[in-house]
Amino acid sequence: MKDLMKRLQAGFGRFSSSTFMKVLVLSALFLFLTVLIFVGKRSYRGELHEGDISLVDTYAPYNFTYPTEVNQAKTEALKEKALKDFLPIYDIKAGYWDEKRKAVSGFFRKLRSVKELKDVDDNARVEKLKKDTGIDIENQLLLSLLDKDAAALEDVSIGVLNVLSSKIITDAAMIEKLAEESREEITVRNKKLDVEGNIPRSDLFLSDGLKPVIRKELATREITGGRLRDALTALLLAVLDPNLVYNEAETKARRKALLTSIPEVYNQILIKKNELIIAKGQKVTKPHILQLDRLTKKETGGVKLSYLGGVILLVAIFVVMIPIYLNFYRKKIYADNKSLYLITIVALFTAFLAKVITASPLSSYFIPIAAAAMLLAILLDESVAFVISLMLSIFVGVIAGNKFSVMVVSLVGGIAAIYFIRGVRRRSQILKAGVFVGITRFVVICGIGLLNTLEPNVFLKEGCWGIASGIMSAGIVMFLLPLFEFLFSITTNITLLELSDLNHPLLKKMVLSAPGTYHHSLVVGNLAEAATDAVGANSLLARVGAYYHDIGKIEKSEYFSENESSHKSPHEKLTASMSALIIQSHVKDGLELAKKYKLNNAIVDFISQHHGTSLIYYFYQRALEKIGDEETLKEGAFRYPGPKPQSKETAIVLLADAVEASSRALNDPTPSRIKGLVQKMINNKFIDNQLDDCDLTLKDLNKIAAAFLRILTGIFHTRVEYPEENKSKKNKNNKNKKKNR
Repeated sequence: MKDLMKRLQAGFGRFSSSTFMKVLVLSALFLFLTVLIFVGKRSYRGELHEGDISLVDTYAPYNFTYPTEVNQAKTEALKEKALKDFLPIYDIKAGYWDEKRKAVSGFFRKLRSVKELKDVDDNARVEKLKKDTGIDIENQLLLSLLDKDAAALEDVSIGVLNVLSSKIITDAAMIEKLAEESREEITVRNKKLDVEGNIPRSDLFLSDGLKPVIRKELATREITGGRLRDALTALLLAVLDPNLVYNEAETKARRKALLTSIPEVYNQILIKKNELIIAKGQKVTKPHILQLDRLTKKETGGVKLSYLGGVILLVAIFVVMIPIYLNFYRKKIYADNKSLYLITIVALFTAFLAKVITASPLSSYFIPIAAAAMLLAILLDESVAFVISLMLSIFVGVIAGNKFSVMVVSLVGGIAAIYFIRGVRRRSQILKAGVFVGITRFVVICGIGLLNTLEPNVFLKEGCWGIASGIMSAGIVMFLLPLFEFLFSITTNITLLELSDLNHPLLKKMVLSAPGTYHHSLVVGNLAEAATDAVGANSLLARVGAYYHDIGKIEKSEYFSENESSHKSPHEKLTASMSALIIQSHVKDGLELAKKYKLNNAIVDFISQHHGTSLIYYFYQRALEKIGDEETLKEGAFRYPGPKPQSKETAIVLLADAVEASSRALNDPTPSRIKGLVQKMINNKFIDNQLDDCDLTLKDLNKIAAAFLRILTGIFHTRVEYPEENKSKKNKNNKNKKKNR
């Protein structure tokens, strides 16, 4: 059960770190490309303006209408309908109910003061009360209030006002006006509460209309006496007046805004499906612009389901084909998620640039597909660059308005970019490749123009955009290449050439500390370069990797035979196991130096893999001679830590390293002896399984052996023995003496 759980965990770990990330990245690519097609308007109109000449025939993809002149009658009808439904704006008076409460409180305050008057009859008190408060109601009703508790009546009246505060009070004139205009609602605003709503006309009250409400509220407060209830009702009705005010300014402003918002109605002309909108070579007029704009707005405003399905299907095929192709034909790139990230970023960047250019006044022939092709060819692989260029070219043709010519020019430009950028070793070559790509695009654009019988000034202008695209592509590559090299730890030929400079600090340090190793590395570099050329691998990578493969020997250079200055080896004082440990440590020391000097991972691979897991045979034999028991002696302690070479280049450096070191001890290095040595060393590494993890075939090994033999024969070639100068002069003098005799 535990084993099963471990396997499941390991499987999930591999999925989460590899497959899951692939799915996530490809899904993001799919979504971005799909959305990118629909962002902004699709270019049916393209770069056409009134007075231009159309380069293609444009047909209606389906029935649609386009506007001509304004239909005044229909526009006015729309405005009248909108005004009919428009509601006037009324405001609740600010502080209205507070004012009414103060008025009621003031009345009862005066009532209490009047009651306290002496030597005054009730009629005089009533007259004074009416005069002081301004409230004119029947004297009999006021008299009924004089003998009551004024404070209690005040509380009752204020309570009734609080209930009435939710009512909207108006006058008869306003009700009549609304009835005449047939308005069933008005818009009422309460600025204090910052609320607004539509109120039905039936919810508006006249002052007299509130009498039943007041009497009911008084009854609930135990004011049941007829005369007293009538008095308080009359008092409250006398205090109340309309609390609704017509806001003329706001009504006019909203009415104006409403009329402005109503669009003008245009007369529409029907265009049938497959009807010719504008012919190739025809001058663009205002009606053409109206039709093309209408078609574009229709596409952006309401995307047809069929078009959406077509885009999703097309983009999905593109995205799915990428991992399928990589898995079948470029397994190493497929296995490396960083490579997939790089492809995705380059594709997204190019698609985004294409969208920006098609949405701008610039020509669609300016889209720099060649930049993506060059970047991927330099950083990854030429075949990968071709496949991505093909897909991007089709994508660009779609977002440029389904233009076949744009797709063809983009594809040919991408193929030309891959061809002209191959083997690039200097940044200046990138600019040169960009110029050639631009010229290629120019020729293709002119060819399409002639094929479509366009005027020369039309296709020559477009051709210039093609040249500009090639040059811009080179600029983009020169700017982004160092960034991508750093982010994705990729070593290009340009970087390798910089590392091959013999003035590099590590190589200079090797010259001073380990001159024998330095010379050995140069020879191994020559051998590796010739062999990788023979098998079609990266010869520059192999040569530069060979320069740095033994930098670990700098730390303890005297322990390596090529650097020993005397006949006495320091290993004579050490045990065989200690000597083997020192020899093994040059791999570890080399990796530490590589990290310190920030060497690229591609170079680090040569340091860690140039011995694989080979046996340090000399010291193993010494140890075996002392112990005498092969089973007791652990062979693993005398082997390098590995790993075994993972690429053709590192494997060839391993073979070149072994062959060069062995050739130093070769007596009488004749071609036949050298050939035998080369075959022996290669066979030993093959039998020791050091070449199991790389892609070298037996045919490749034969080619490598031939290349090694050619270089070593040149190094150890015999020289003509020159006569000594003194001996020549002596012989000459003897001849002269004989003549003189």
